[in-house]
Amino acid sequence: MIQLSVIIPMYNVEKYIHKCIYSVVQNNLKSDDFEIIIVDDESPDNSLSIATEIAKEFDNITIISQKNKGLGGARNTGIQNAKGKYVLFLDSDDFYTPNSLETILKIAFDNELEILEFGAIVVDSTNKIISTVAISTENKIFDGIYYWQNFNSINSACNKLYLKEFLISNSILFKEKIYAEDYEFNTRALYFAKKVMATEYIVANFLTSTNSITRNKTDITKEKYRRDLISILEHIKKFESNNPTDTTFFKERLSLLNVDLFLLMLKNNFSFKEISKTKKELKEKNIFHLDFKLRNFKKNILRIILHRFF
Repeated sequence: MIQLSVIIPMYNVEKYIHKCIYSVVQNNLKSDDFEIIIVDDESPDNSLSIATEIAKEFDNITIISQKNKGLGGARNTGIQNAKGKYVLFLDSDDFYTPNSLETILKIAFDNELEILEFGAIVVDSTNKIISTVAISTENKIFDGIYYWQNFNSINSACNKLYLKEFLISNSILFKEKIYAEDYEFNTRALYFAKKVMATEYIVANFLTSTNSITRNKTDITKEKYRRDLISILEHIKKFESNNPTDTTFFKERLSLLNVDLFLLMLKNNFSFKEISKTKKELKEKNIFHLDFKLRNFKKNILRIILHRFF
């Protein structure tokens, strides 16, 4: 029985894909307990050739090639083809800590979890640790809304183990060809989840790269990121209207994303006119939300400034 499906979207990562794949196969799981699904998203470099050669060595590696659908679309293809009870999303320039996968699988199986958040470190090209993200619920299980409101969860989909049937039964897939798709995905996942836990155990190693989407400074990329964050706000607002709750869950999620949107524009030197125009657009679409206090001190200060003076 396949317990785990590791889904690796692949695009333009010929420098990293070898290390990424081997961090999974050289972990501590039996080969018939897990599978690797590599989704070639029409990569223009030699990534597919490298992955194909590696796959010849292992019976549990599947490569699926498709027309470019972006990171979210590649992950969706992985979910739809996964045979494992649980799924992990591993970006192809990242890698796993040795002998870590068996540990998190045991926690998930023992507690029948829908989502398990695990620790991660951010590293540079020399493997120097830049930062660490790790929280713990001290072996206690919570529903997703309570979990979000009481623990410092991050919005990445790559530091979480998901029960595949939970995702399928609630129609939780990624929006395709947008940036920051994890935020929208996890909003729905946390809303529906009834069994969530966190462990400080470090599993994921995130490589910081000057070629990453958030560090790409072209005007086209910056504008697309702005538009995509607005699109995510619209999706969450629509989801809220169809799934009302008496908690402050959506208020906080919407306020945080509003702040992140304006922070993105400020960091990337958008003009005051462009920022004002964005605010007007958000108000017209009823997605301008800055009235909920945020737990992040710096972001909350920015929220107050935007709310009072802008």
